[in-house]
Amino acid sequence: MLSTLALALPLLALTASAAPTRRTASVQVQFANDVTGANGNAYIPLDGSLVSLGQAYANTNLEVDGTLNVTSLEFTANFQNVACTVFKNGVTVVASIADPKTDFETFSEKPLNWQTGFEISCAVASTPARRTAGTVQVQFANDVTGANGNAWIPLDGSSITLGEAYADTDLEVDGTLFVTSLEFTANFQNVVCDVLKDEAINVAHIADSKQDFETFSQKPLNWQTGFTINCTLPHSV
Repeated sequence: MLSTLALALPLLALTASAAPTRRTASVQVQFANDVTGANGNAYIPLDGSLVSLGQAYANTNLEVDGTLNVTSLEFTANFQNVACTVFKNGVTVVASIADPKTDFETFSEKPLNWQTGFEISCAVASTPARRTAGTVQVQFANDVTGANGNAWIPLDGSSITLGEAYADTDLEVDGTLFVTSLEFTANFQNVVCDVLKDEAINVAHIADSKQDFETFSQKPLNWQTGFTINCTLPHSV
């Protein structure tokens, strides 16, 4: 009896040690504050789930007194054929990187506090990141002051409030969003975008390849509230 037990215990220990710890595939993504030089890395699972930036980068040099001020992001490890998208409140696309096309993105010249309300979602190319049916980067500008701002707009035809999409750009000043023109700046092949007032009146329109740019006013207009943008591919118009 004792000899049988003595043989069984080492065998059980060997079996337990042979069972590997389950680990979800992940990609290492670095956010940086290019003004201060601070940066932080975190491993993001490749299952398309939304991961809070404030939690993922809480123990990095980026986190200072409850803030997470960032200007850019890039892949730093395990990123072959990986796509990552950053969302505001799980809906609005604010940044995107994808290997091998765009491994790095500077989304703002001035640091933005993405401590709360911002998430990142990553997946391998065969299983695109959550809510990435496709996006286009659209830039609004105030041609009088020289300020401009970029935002990623989904290509599903949904209405995106300008005041929210461009809130963390140089265009937003004291609760106003003064603009004079708009144009495509990335991923815009065969894309159509319309700007609506009160979701009814068309006030601006751009379409690749016919009209990639439009100046809709000589004097800056405050489109902070009541104005939305929607973008689609021609086949979904």
